[in-house]
Amino acid sequence: MERLPFALSAMNFTAVLPQIILVATGLFVMIGGVFKNAAKTRFAGILSLFGAVLALASLYFNRMPSRLSPSSFGGMVLTDRFSFFLTLVICLIIILTVLVSLSYADFFEKLNSAEYYALILFAGVGMIFMSCAGNLILLFVGLETMSIPIYALTGFHKSQLESGEAALKYFLLG
Repeated sequence: MERLPFALSAMNFTAVLPQIILVATGLFVMIGGVFKNAAKTRFAGILSLFGAVLALASLYFNRMPSRLSPSSFGGMVLTDRFSFFLTLVICLIIILTVLVSLSYADFFEKLNSAEYYALILFAGVGMIFMSCAGNLILLFVGLETMSIPIYALTGFHKSQLESGEAALKYFLLG
């Protein structure tokens, strides 16, 4: 059996704990969006908000350099102060975006709000991976993880012709 260049330890997974929480929340929001009821719009937003706050709270484990090495997963994920700061800012932006989106309940009556919130969470995961990238492969994976949900968010309002046109232009230029 071939040995991995890094050890799968709790310290490695602690470095990517905010990303794991955001991905799990996005998956739960998508699964919850399957069930149709009147409170679906509000539930998806509140669940997304809870996941983003939990990801922000999980940064407590990454804040002390003495607890973690400067890199995890064989140097692929950096856990320095700069990546901590950018992860903090991105989590705050996700929280603010979800809070602002919660007030547009009438806008989401025609659209599937669970997809909207899941796309926001997945785009945030891509941004965090880009900020923590220690090599070019993770930077590219983070860029693609961020850009594909943003393409979908650009064309999210399907009934407006301008939304589809903007998504197509953004996709072709990207």
